[in-house]
Amino acid sequence: MKTQIITEINSDCSLSLLSKNKPGPDKTFFCAHSGPSMNPTLSAQDLLEIKPYSGKRPKPGDVIFFKPPHDGYYVVHRIIRICSRGIQTRGDNNNHTDPWFLKPEDACGQVIAAHRGDASRKISSGFMGRLTGLFCQLRRKTQALLIKILRPVYLFLNSSDALRRLMPMRLSPLVVTFTSRNHSSIRLLLGKTIIGTYDHALQQWQIEHPYRILLNESLLPKPR
Repeated sequence: MKTQIITEINSDCSLSLLSKNKPGPDKTFFCAHSGPSMNPTLSAQDLLEIKPYSGKRPKPGDVIFFKPPHDGYYVVHRIIRICSRGIQTRGDNNNHTDPWFLKPEDACGQVIAAHRGDASRKISSGFMGRLTGLFCQLRRKTQALLIKILRPVYLFLNSSDALRRLMPMRLSPLVVTFTSRNHSSIRLLLGKTIIGTYDHALQQWQIEHPYRILLNESLLPKPR
């Protein structure tokens, strides 16, 4: 199975404001999203639409845009509870609750929608947001259990070239470099789905399950 390489795609992959100015107290603003912590609710390259709370209080179930205490980077996670110590958050795809407690004023705004190309989808909040978060946690735990049960079969298929040889050429993966103002990242695409990322520190591909079955990682190019 051949792997096609696209040298560069201009795109803002970072979770950062698409403006040099800080968001106003009442004006809706946008940011580019990256990272897997909010999968499947949010995906890398989504353009997030964020509405400031403007005096309203955040609610459990809201997906919020904030800066953690003592850190300079922005994070988008879901509120899972509000207690006397503050607001606790967690990514829909994460095992553990975030280690910080936020104040209401730490929330720059609520993520109300995600856009990709011409497609847009509403991001649930409040009670429905809590149900969405619980569903994502159940989905993640179910996937982990299935992987554990099916691991022997998976390892056998992964060591075999049978499935890879049957892959049609139209499903061959693409190696794509996404660049932004600050950095670049190298992704592996199968159709329109990102199935892997190249880790420069480890100098190896990180391929998502179950796509490893379909790929021979030793044949993928090693970017420099």
